[in-house]
Amino acid sequence: MQKTIFIYPLDERLHERFVYAQTARRLFNEGVAVEIITIGTRENMPPLLNGIPHHHLDAPSHFRGASARIAYLKTQFRLYRFLLRYEKEEAIFFANSLLSTGAGLAIKKLNKRLLLQYDEGRYQSSLLERVSRWVAGKTAARVIYRTHRVQQERGIHNTLASIIYTPLPNRFSKEAQRFCTAQEAINLSPFQLLVTCQAWSPIVEEQLTKIALACPSFQLTAWYFSPNDTDTTSVNDLSIQNLRIAPAPNDRAAVYEQTHLYIELDEPKIDQLSQPYTHSVREAMEYSIPILAYSNSLGQEWIKSGINGYVIASGQSDELISKIKLLAHSELLYNRLSANSLDTANGWRGQVACKELANLFFEGKMKCTFRTGINV
Repeated sequence: MQKTIFIYPLDERLHERFVYAQTARRLFNEGVAVEIITIGTRENMPPLLNGIPHHHLDAPSHFRGASARIAYLKTQFRLYRFLLRYEKEEAIFFANSLLSTGAGLAIKKLNKRLLLQYDEGRYQSSLLERVSRWVAGKTAARVIYRTHRVQQERGIHNTLASIIYTPLPNRFSKEAQRFCTAQEAINLSPFQLLVTCQAWSPIVEEQLTKIALACPSFQLTAWYFSPNDTDTTSVNDLSIQNLRIAPAPNDRAAVYEQTHLYIELDEPKIDQLSQPYTHSVREAMEYSIPILAYSNSLGQEWIKSGINGYVIASGQSDELISKIKLLAHSELLYNRLSANSLDTANGWRGQVACKELANLFFEGKMKCTFRTGINV
């Protein structure tokens, strides 16, 4: 039987270390031979992976400068040697980081298939990034990207690509579904706006002020996801009665339950995005919230104008305000966009991502029913 091996470097940079752990669990439940390999500082596995065969390679993760590069090379050499044990086994490999260069080289030598997850984190040096991308291009059978935008702007050329939206945590999705099911009707009064940005800036401040003053009867909550890049003096000086500004909390579900409309107010570059911000738009859609976003924002990938929200030309704040007021005063239109937003969220739920990834693993030759599901 073919083994499916998930490789997870426990790098402190990776905010989501166990990408597609749901797939590993579901495949294991279906009787597929699954193994997990972790590299880094030993720590507890997520409950989702309990009982799955697990190998760990200890490796330091807190060096800097030249020491970090030497430690990285040693770790990759150990990973390379470890994977050679699979020479006589039928296996396919998944690695969740381009930094798994040792895995790529070993799997290439074994003449086996490697599916590689493109991670958007920043590298310690431009040299390490170039080497990682070069090895990935030479060794990966396919690179998996989380969004079309990442693939278009940062994709590795001459390598097959797939887009699979990373599922949100199963517990979050279940709570969102439970909330939406319990909602018999949506009360649009008072109308609540959630406005977000990656980092605070004078442009964000100007547009946020304009929205708050143009919509005095609406309640606005504004989140910024990069507190270290935000001048809190500027934030504290902005005092408008219907506006509350705060760094984005870790637990955001309670606010989504009170929100009618989600607005992305900036258009950050790919390498500026934090993982919480990349998920916030989709989190809101899980709660059946329509989205307004500018044309170069993160969320525009999931928005179809007039269907589940609106994509607005960059900087057109008057048009943005017009759409806010339209949705606040048209219950029929709002309810349609709200329902479609939830339908969109169904397309990246865990079982969907699992089946898409399993199809890549087995090249369509094995049908997985995922009957047993997951409970955590």
